[in-house]
Amino acid sequence: MSIAAKFSNDPLASASDAFSEIIKGVVQIWRFYSHCRRNPKIKTVNPESVGMLLTLDPWLQMSHQLDRVLEHARKIASQIDRHIIDEDCKPVLFCSIDDFENTLEIASEESLIGAIRVTSKPEFRGWFLFNVHQRTSVEERRNPYPFADRVADIIPGWSDKALALSAPEDTV
Repeated sequence: MSIAAKFSNDPLASASDAFSEIIKGVVQIWRFYSHCRRNPKIKTVNPESVGMLLTLDPWLQMSHQLDRVLEHARKIASQIDRHIIDEDCKPVLFCSIDDFENTLEIASEESLIGAIRVTSKPEFRGWFLFNVHQRTSVEERRNPYPFADRVADIIPGWSDKALALSAPEDTV
């Protein structure tokens, strides 16, 4: 999302391509719910479930454009699939990848799902998932970095043996 689009008088028009992709993501989530409702053999969906759309940038979740995005998504959903009903239009959490990763660092499976569900409540509208989790979870934890033992495999100069100084026995 460009700076001009973020601060224009009509961001949906100024950045129609970017918003179009976000709107398509919302419609895709609702189509999934609709297909599951119509054919329970596909997947049974928890009635409290919340869709999640990951973004690169946290701007949308803090903006005043959420209602307009959802309004456009409803119009497109009704044009694409007439079987999508209000029941299928579950809440959708717009979450930046950074926010999601930061939340994963401190969340258990249960507390993550609980925080995601709570984001659909009006009092948490526009909040970051991380902050919702902090507010609603009673547990305090720090999950270990899942790739800690593999960093040297991914980044060649990371291991102490790869950073030889003047002599092979002098390493960082």
